[in-house]
Amino acid sequence: MTDVSSVVYFDFIGTLARFEGPQLRVAPEAHPLVAGSLRRGVLANFGPRLARADLIRMLDEAGLRDAFDSELLFAAEQMGFALPDPRAFAMAAAAAGCAPARCVFVSADPVLRIAAAAAGWSTVGVSPLPRHESTLENAAAEGTGLTTFFDSAPGELTAKSVRYALRGRVVTMNHAGDVLEDGVVLIEDGRIAQVLPAAAPRPQRFSGAPEVPSGGTIYPGLIDLHNHFVYNVLPLWVVPRRYDNRSQWPRHREYRSGVSMPIRQALGRFTVSSEAIVRYVEAKALLGGTTTGQGILTRIDGGASLFQGVMRNVERPSSNRLPAARTRVPDLTVAGRGGAARVASFRRSLAAVQENGGAYFYHLAEGIDTSARQHFFNLLDNDLLQPGLVGIHALGLKRADLDVLAERGTRIVWSPFSNQLLYGRTLNLEDVVASGVEMSLGCDWSPSGSKNLLQELKVASFVNRAQGGPLTSRRLVELVTSEAALVTGWHHAVGVIKPNAEADLLVIAEASGDPYDHLVAATEPDIRLVTVGGQACYGDAQLVARLHGGPATDLESIDVAGHTKAFALRTPGSPLSHLTFESARSILLEAMDDLPEFVRQQEAAEVKLLSMGYSCPQRFVLDFDNEFEPEDDPLLDLDVGDAEAELLAPVEMQRRITLDNYVLDPDDEDYWERIERQENIPEGLATHLRTAYGLQ
Repeated sequence: MTDVSSVVYFDFIGTLARFEGPQLRVAPEAHPLVAGSLRRGVLANFGPRLARADLIRMLDEAGLRDAFDSELLFAAEQMGFALPDPRAFAMAAAAAGCAPARCVFVSADPVLRIAAAAAGWSTVGVSPLPRHESTLENAAAEGTGLTTFFDSAPGELTAKSVRYALRGRVVTMNHAGDVLEDGVVLIEDGRIAQVLPAAAPRPQRFSGAPEVPSGGTIYPGLIDLHNHFVYNVLPLWVVPRRYDNRSQWPRHREYRSGVSMPIRQALGRFTVSSEAIVRYVEAKALLGGTTTGQGILTRIDGGASLFQGVMRNVERPSSNRLPAARTRVPDLTVAGRGGAARVASFRRSLAAVQENGGAYFYHLAEGIDTSARQHFFNLLDNDLLQPGLVGIHALGLKRADLDVLAERGTRIVWSPFSNQLLYGRTLNLEDVVASGVEMSLGCDWSPSGSKNLLQELKVASFVNRAQGGPLTSRRLVELVTSEAALVTGWHHAVGVIKPNAEADLLVIAEASGDPYDHLVAATEPDIRLVTVGGQACYGDAQLVARLHGGPATDLESIDVAGHTKAFALRTPGSPLSHLTFESARSILLEAMDDLPEFVRQQEAAEVKLLSMGYSCPQRFVLDFDNEFEPEDDPLLDLDVGDAEAELLAPVEMQRRITLDNYVLDPDDEDYWERIERQENIPEGLATHLRTAYGLQ
């Protein structure tokens, strides 16, 4: 692209033009905006009633036509991409012959300014033009989000407020197991200042801080240490048979056509759907109370980057007091050509996280046969079982192996639902407890795991009870809070409610009964509030509105089983602040309804952008952390018989894929039918889940 000059694009309605009665006219107040010698254009959504000719006529009538380059007057919809789609900004920059960094977008709409900034443009905010009284109907038609519903009341938080007190039953998850039946968590600048009984005196600096009744039980935010998040738009896979190791099921044609190919060859290739995936799956995690998880790997403008959004990512922490983790998904194969180099690379990665006190996550012994267990011995023989290493699954290990892990300070992540769906069994909890190995809980992913940690806790509870109950309810909750924080080296800052910890909190409605059973039994409608760094990002609409310090228009309502909830998903520095949850959901529903047609349309759009000189038409795409080919290993038992060999034949991507629901809905008949068809899960688990979600 040849950068010939800079250009300023203006939004139209509300920035240059306003309604006067039923008529839309360029306002006199807009004239000062177009002073100066820079090239100027218009980039705006016109809607169904306006066309480019109308724009030219209005500029002519206002005496402003000569102020604009007639070649740079764009109705975004007519370009094929309505704002805030980043491709509209890309095409406008290409049409002007400018690099994005030399483009400026002027708008009264903060959502569009955020989108322009995400596309690499500079932005200028202006005050919205005043509306005529007769345009109230027009304003309602355009939509005002939650502005009226969330107007701040006297005494509530403002954007500048940094202190508040959250009141309720407080489950601290500290070593002593302290529970305050009526307590307050004092929050200041994103951290917990103090935890006190509600009647106790507070520090003087909190004398004017608002006290917010939570209406429930306050826990640390949940920590999910094993999840392939980008796949969580996909529905539960009906696993066709029991497998022995992780090299087998990725080769099945149903898996390839319905799980791998839709993400790798379609949804994850293009900016519009990649952004929608990241927005959807992060919001889905928040809907289940998760405040920390493994990172989402993206490529932005061609470079690898870990996504930073609302939720904390262990691989890209937002605080320098939280050590960054690393992750390796493919098995470490030590035999054959390149084995020594692979071992050396593994050792360097492990040493890097050990130096900072972090964790190195590695899929260890995922399977139930000899080849799965051999990967444990590969690490043992090369002295790689060390503190900082976290073995995901560890399913193929025996009691003696677990003893070695505990002795060497290696920890594990347990994913019981995924284990049973794929392999027909999971960890022996008595062996885990007897060994003393430290452990956390992870969902794995929606194709062969739980939607969120609330569901995974219920599966873990079922397994625990079936094995005689070696874990207490408190230990189950520790696996997603305090012990999970210990596994990743964050125990000083998250997973516990104590002074100077990050204010990552979860509130579950009601405050009666055993506090640990209460969380294990909770479902999505029970979540009243989720905060990350003290910022309310999801929960009951009125509670989120009261705690949200930003503009009311930042909030987005959502219905969860008849309960009005709200998101606050905009995050400073995030490339997705322009994208709402509902917009992301709509994009995915449309794309997944006909994947080949979606690919055709996106490829045509890519060609169009390239023809206009735009060198990186897909500026935000996904990297796939669970797409790998099993390495050659003489010990690997692929179990490829005649029937399986037929399944290795070329396959086509499924045409239509169901978008996985954002919550576990009792009325989602398709999901429950998929549960009932699973052949590998133990008898009674399907009934247990149905009962837990109010179906029995």
